[in-house]
Amino acid sequence: MKSSTLVAAVVGILVAVAGLIVYSLVSYNLVNMNFTIQSNQAIVNTINLNLGTLSAGTSGSTSTSTTITINKGGEYIFYLANTQELQGEFSTFLITISYLNSTQSTTITLGWPNAGYNDTVYLAPGTYNLNIELQYTVYSNATSMTFNGTVVKIGYV
Repeated sequence: MKSSTLVAAVVGILVAVAGLIVYSLVSYNLVNMNFTIQSNQAIVNTINLNLGTLSAGTSGSTSTSTTITINKGGEYIFYLANTQELQGEFSTFLITISYLNSTQSTTITLGWPNAGYNDTVYLAPGTYNLNIELQYTVYSNATSMTFNGTVVKIGYV
């Protein structure tokens, strides 16, 4: 009885292995899939403002544009970064951000004098065109320095 059980087990294993070999030789991919899960609340296209070489006492302005895509509607905060470094060199530093999409249009101003360091706004999902203008005046007694860094950040509240 034992030898017949052993023979049956060996035959069963051979049949299973042969079935797997045949399956792997004649199988075809029917459905392939790929995807990306977007977990960011917003996609921000960063821009750079190059003021070049400035002299003490000079004033000027520059403007540029970019887009942001809001995936998750809610309150977003725009805020100035590196303010201590910049306040030591600029008597006026005003950044005006105008943004619009098909349903919403607003303008905020950040900086000094006479503006805040942050502003919170509600943004619905969608893509917004941003127009950004910087107005500045360098202190007449400004020191020599080089700056390369972030000036405005945006965050989800």
